[in-house]
Amino acid sequence: MRFVVLLFGLIATLVTAALGTAFFMDSTALTWLHDQKIDQLDILFNSVDPNLARTGLFLFIAAGYCFLGTLLAFFRCGWQGGLLMIVTVVGPAVLNPITLLGTGPQIFTAILSCFVRPLPIVPVPQED
Repeated sequence: MRFVVLLFGLIATLVTAALGTAFFMDSTALTWLHDQKIDQLDILFNSVDPNLARTGLFLFIAAGYCFLGTLLAFFRCGWQGGLLMIVTVVGPAVLNPITLLGTGPQIFTAILSCFVRPLPIVPVPQED
């Protein structure tokens, strides 16, 4: 289970960082998409925060914490890693709710990492 969380966590980190790059470069990538007359992207440009670079910065921070949470889950601290991944999704979602579509793999990985448990404590046999 730890290796599954590691695989999904690394993928979620890359997806979140790529989404952060797209938001951070709002003057190039997103303007090009807007110029293509795609009507479905109007919700992106009518977001809560008009400065999309700020949302991109929060997504970069979320990607870093997703990587840290993935490592915590891999080293058998599943609840702590999952909580770290879930909490960092809230910031970009408050600024621009459309980011929840891109941070979906991070939320899924956080739920998976909650199933990773530490090793049971085995008492050491004592010699008489």
